[in-house]
Amino acid sequence: EIRYRIPLPTYPFDHQRYWIEPGNQFFTAEPPKQPLVKLPDLSDWFYKPVWKKENINAVDAGDEKQTWLVFKDNLGLADALIPKLKGGGHRVISVSVGDQFQRSNDDAYTINPRARIDYDTLTADLVSQHKLPTRIAHFWLVNEAEKGEARMRSYYRNQDLGFYSLFFLAQTLGEEDLPAPLHTMVFVNGVQCVNGEAVPYPEKATVFGPIKVIPQEMPGMTCAAVDLALPPLHRGTLTTTDAALLAQQLLAELQAGHNTRQPVAYRQGVRYVQGYEPARHGPVEGIPQRLKPGGVYFITGGLGGIGLVMAEHLAETVQARLALVNRSALPPRAEWASWLETHGEFDRTSRRIRKVQALEAAGADVLVLAADVTNREQMTQAVAQTRKHFGTIHGVIHAAGVLDDGLIQLKSPQDADKVLSPKVRGALLLDELLASDNLDFFVLFSSTSTALGAAGQIDYVGANAFLNAFAESKMAASAAGPLTVAVNWGVWQEVGMAMEAAVQLGLVERPSIGENVPHPLLDQCIIDDEDEIIYATEYSVEKHWLLDQHRIKGGSALIPGTGYLEIAKAAVTKGVPNGAVAIQELFFIAPLEVADDEKKEVRVTLAKDGHEYALTVTTKEGGAPPVWREHARARVAKVNPAAPTAQNIQNILARCTAREESYQAMQQETQQEKLYLDFGPRWKVLRQVHFGENEALALLILPEQYTADLAQYTIHPAMMDLATSFAMPLIPGYEGGDDFYVPLSYKRVQIYAALPQRIYSHVRFHAHGSPEVPTFDVTIMGEDGRVLVEITEFTLKRVSHQAMVMQSSRRGAGVQKGGGETAVSQSEPTLLQLALTEGILPAEGAEALSRILANGTPPQIIVSSLDLQALIDEIQHDGDEKDAFAVKVSRPELESSYEGPRNDVERMLSKFWEDLLGIDEIGIHDDFFELGGHSLIAVRLFNKVKKQYGVDLSLATLFEAPTIAQFAELLGEYGVELKDSEGTAVAPTDTPPAERTRRRGEWSALVPVQPKGHKPPFFCVHGGFGNVLIFYDLARYLGQDQPFYGLQAQGVDGRQRALRTIANMAQVYVQELRAFQPQGPYYIGGFSMGGAVAFEMAQILQRDGQDVGLVVLFDTYNPWRIAAPAQPTELKDKMGQHRDQLASMGLGARLQYLSKWSVDKFKRTRKKLRDASLNTVCHLYIKSGRVVPQRFRDPYMWQATLQAAFFATSRNTQAVL
Repeated sequence: EIRYRIPLPTYPFDHQRYWIEPGNQFFTAEPPKQPLVKLPDLSDWFYKPVWKKENINAVDAGDEKQTWLVFKDNLGLADALIPKLKGGGHRVISVSVGDQFQRSNDDAYTINPRARIDYDTLTADLVSQHKLPTRIAHFWLVNEAEKGEARMRSYYRNQDLGFYSLFFLAQTLGEEDLPAPLHTMVFVNGVQCVNGEAVPYPEKATVFGPIKVIPQEMPGMTCAAVDLALPPLHRGTLTTTDAALLAQQLLAELQAGHNTRQPVAYRQGVRYVQGYEPARHGPVEGIPQRLKPGGVYFITGGLGGIGLVMAEHLAETVQARLALVNRSALPPRAEWASWLETHGEFDRTSRRIRKVQALEAAGADVLVLAADVTNREQMTQAVAQTRKHFGTIHGVIHAAGVLDDGLIQLKSPQDADKVLSPKVRGALLLDELLASDNLDFFVLFSSTSTALGAAGQIDYVGANAFLNAFAESKMAASAAGPLTVAVNWGVWQEVGMAMEAAVQLGLVERPSIGENVPHPLLDQCIIDDEDEIIYATEYSVEKHWLLDQHRIKGGSALIPGTGYLEIAKAAVTKGVPNGAVAIQELFFIAPLEVADDEKKEVRVTLAKDGHEYALTVTTKEGGAPPVWREHARARVAKVNPAAPTAQNIQNILARCTAREESYQAMQQETQQEKLYLDFGPRWKVLRQVHFGENEALALLILPEQYTADLAQYTIHPAMMDLATSFAMPLIPGYEGGDDFYVPLSYKRVQIYAALPQRIYSHVRFHAHGSPEVPTFDVTIMGEDGRVLVEITEFTLKRVSHQAMVMQSSRRGAGVQKGGGETAVSQSEPTLLQLALTEGILPAEGAEALSRILANGTPPQIIVSSLDLQALIDEIQHDGDEKDAFAVKVSRPELESSYEGPRNDVERMLSKFWEDLLGIDEIGIHDDFFELGGHSLIAVRLFNKVKKQYGVDLSLATLFEAPTIAQFAELLGEYGVELKDSEGTAVAPTDTPPAERTRRRGEWSALVPVQPKGHKPPFFCVHGGFGNVLIFYDLARYLGQDQPFYGLQAQGVDGRQRALRTIANMAQVYVQELRAFQPQGPYYIGGFSMGGAVAFEMAQILQRDGQDVGLVVLFDTYNPWRIAAPAQPTELKDKMGQHRDQLASMGLGARLQYLSKWSVDKFKRTRKKLRDASLNTVCHLYIKSGRVVPQRFRDPYMWQATLQAAFFATSRNTQAVL
């Protein structure tokens, strides 16, 4: 699998977009600092990790005292170290593992490792107490397995204590925008193999994802890792002597600062540092002995790029019997011929079918299996099918993996788990299922990302680090066992992600044969599979009237904003004009201009995202290598909406009587046309315009000679352009001025039906908005009032006459299209270009695997066609320079004229932008992206905003409000008061009461467990103990696009009196709900006792006339049995279990058993009491759960109970909902 670094711009005003998107990779025009070329001899491509003795390179820390945040282990090591740090004059704040957040004293905390909210609370408390750390020591992974602990339980426990702990810590510290530097040292045990010793805990190695990647994404933060070999424990802890000796060694390590980037290990008091050295693998004569003619080989990810390469190699060399495991299935063999006939040559499934056929033609016997490598049942079945079909399995290649690049600040734990699980859990499951097979080899496909640690790959690096440690663990445990090796592949070419990225970015010629699309704006569909659809089209003025008839005066032709609506509609429906489509959050990034003598390649990409697609429109700019420029992005989906109510055109006309304008055919000339635009005859569609107060109605008629267009276009771009822009005179000051307005965004466009020749357009102006960014709602209707298109919040951006003149002069001077001079020489290759020309070819990769199988290979082997150390130096160099804007440069020449800040918020935002972008005098109308802003800077900007104003916004906000003026206005909508230089408020606050309560720190039932996302929020009521921490995992599972709010019990914080009845709880919670969300539909639920509360809330909301969209009850008792005592069968079963245990014991053992049962029962009861803040909260269920309103005994509830019981009959869950 191929991974690439995302380089940042050399200068802050380099006008290219650098934005790491979740699930995508963006490759830019910036070259590596040093030329990298393919090593000519394949024998030199191999490297291995080595451990060398190295003393600490201590630095003189002077008298500077640090504030240490120490995450304490349970073995006593941190406890031995803390007094030594305090003795040196440092302040130490300890954090222990617990069930929920608690501050024991000023310098001691307890948090739940898996609860992100606890890390937020911890950091907030440190900020409020002015004791933010300058150093962090993390000891949670210094632990031993619990006695009898299952393997997967150990895995999950160590992920919480390691990977996710640092993941959450980085997110919360990043949001606080801490002053640099901040160094974190992570201590682990049982992960590294230095001298051939055992590696008992390979699952801890995922922590190297955060350790390697945090410094790349978060300027000023550095991380290091130290692996320890623990002496024997005494009663589960270190002896005082052993702890003191280790602490003394580690004190020196901590005082050394962040000089060491490579992993460190201590063995018997000796310090080792990891590095890499060449491990030359020469050519192999014949077939490696580990490969058997006709051998059976099980390959996960077997239909992926590199997996298929290895399958081809095995087919050609030993005519292998291959079990190819892939998450997505192929059609049944009987349907292959018809599939190939009805699908394009470049369809992914067609390519895979042909690959399998080629394997069989080469002599292989192929079994294609559909299974998720993390699913035990599916994988058990896949292994059983392989054994039944072929017999004994001789070798395994674990090539499965998932990519989901994204910044730490933007990732959810669910996102990370999608990347971790296939590699980590997949390997563990394979190891378990194939334990009885006498394998010749077990090959794990890892990546050089573990050495490089590129930005955006925290989970990918962690997953591959596990594979390396797992291979070390297997080989150290049994030298006589099968060869287990983790192959850390470098960049590949021609296969897998490299080839797909090349096709998408146009770095190789697009296929000459594709699937033609019956639409004038789309030529060919070059990729069409379950994940994405890509169209490639050659645009020219000669070919497309959309360009030829829409021009800037004296300049180039450009696609109108409404052209993207038609492109999006055509792309999602594959050129077919019928069917309803919803387009949301369409943002215009840069104009798409085409010169008269130019042919420009346009790519339209639809990336699958649930039931919808993420759409991007890009063009290929010239150069070697070419640069792909993004012009627009949106979310689009095919929908089946209810027909909207027809509009009464006469009623609208009756309101629009302030002014009327009429035009004869071909005679219209709007103000935009007079000053800035040249329209062709297709744009001459206005016939009548009627203006009212903040609304206008227009009749538009497409000239007769162009009505044939309507058979090809759903929403004719020329008609739509005038239908959405004719009402600009409603903008205050528009008439009589000379400003130009360009489209900025559409919030939502619902397309119901195609436009006829004659349409009406009803436009409503948002009078409360800013004239800088005016907003309109638009309804397009037929002559009978039937709604054809509904547009919500069409937003424009004002561009001054001066800026338009400047842009015109730029075009005349021949400056690079898109604006801005490129500061980087285009003669140097990009890293992706290197992958395509200098990467590992399929034949070379197969040869490398043969050499690995033939030679005495270490458990971890790196294969890179590029010099490994040069790549590492390149990544580290970029990390060092990531925050290099110490000296600011002057404001570059931009389309917007400079205007200084007008109020306190704009002044603060200007300071943020100038500091982060390294530019002096940024104007309030300067565009973030034009100034060189990218996602890493955006994350830091939003963290500063959140810290300063308490407003948490999505990064996508920058596409909607990319200027300081727009951003400040947006903050005003969230309740931030804007004041002018005299301290006078210039914008009212409109913050919901619930949000104001939260900001003031007052108690609120409403807890934002996961507040982000565009879907309707889900509100979930607490269970019997009152808190909502248990909802964290549920919210994580539902995903980052699903807002999730918990309703916690009054009194759970120990400050208020607990509510005693379900009716009272429901009343209070509904009040908070309505304050936060005034109107329905409401989506609510409840856990355990909370189900009764949620149902009562639904009754109240319905009585108030509100729509309740969903009520979810989980683990809630049948309302008819709430007051019922335990059933005799339950008691009988439990007594039977105890009786069976006691019957097999002697007298002494029976007494010990009963004693232990009594002690355990006491401890469980005491723990429940301690976990709650008040005894009244502990007994909320007892006091409240039995007081059930009669309305709860509802026939629908009873029916739901019966249905739930029917589905749960096999588990004796009784009547649980």
